[in-house]
Amino acid sequence: MPIEELVDSTFPAGLDAAKLEDILKEAPSDLRFHLSSGALESFSNTIPLLYPRGYLQVQDIFVTDFNQYRLGFHGPGKLDGSIVNWVNGVLLREVGERAGYDVHFAPFQYRKGSKTSILYTTQRE
Repeated sequence: MPIEELVDSTFPAGLDAAKLEDILKEAPSDLRFHLSSGALESFSNTIPLLYPRGYLQVQDIFVTDFNQYRLGFHGPGKLDGSIVNWVNGVLLREVGERAGYDVHFAPFQYRKGSKTSILYTTQRE
């Protein structure tokens, strides 16, 4: 849906229409992407539970740059036999950084050719 129509939408914790507009100011125009509401809400609720020197590690299929949505198919895919959508890692990173956490992505090295990557989060010092 066009961003103008998002004003009345319900957003996951840590995100609202104004923040989304700010995040998208550097994104390509006419961009279609997953909001990943469930993942964003779960992430926002989990990171405050981390110990000050603790970290969160998640394995999934993430889009880590908005341009990836323009360059290829990032719709439903397979992960260990189940159909899943790619998780919008760009929004996870933004929500995490706004909450005081650093969010990084690393390749999943345990299965050659896998689309899976590893998100890890630490509290910013």
